[in-house]
Amino acid sequence: METLVYETACELSLTLRDLQHLSDIDKLRLLMKNSSAERYVKDVFQWMVPFLHRCEKQIGGASEALLREYLVTLSRQDLSLPLAVFQHSRPDVSIHTPHTHRAVPCRVKVFQPGGLQDVH
Repeated sequence: METLVYETACELSLTLRDLQHLSDIDKLRLLMKNSSAERYVKDVFQWMVPFLHRCEKQIGGASEALLREYLVTLSRQDLSLPLAVFQHSRPDVSIHTPHTHRAVPCRVKVFQPGGLQDVH
């Protein structure tokens, strides 16, 4: 909550009660909402990764599911930000990893009928 309120300058109209009742995916979206393209990767490591670690401690497997949903949803509008995340992931990752399993749905969403119209 502290990061949402003080560091990311998220929705100032939301009350503490509103923030507490948000789903984890909505909190994640709110964390990254004001991140510029230039700062995006830095903000991923500064805000998103710690948030995902906290979610993982509460519920095993939550971080993978949240990251996947976030990146797939984001890729429906633009592939540049998910691509930046993958490019700054560990370079020694083989093709058969969780990174691949997150990237493939992003690509599939873009190449579905009508999907290319949404790519910037």
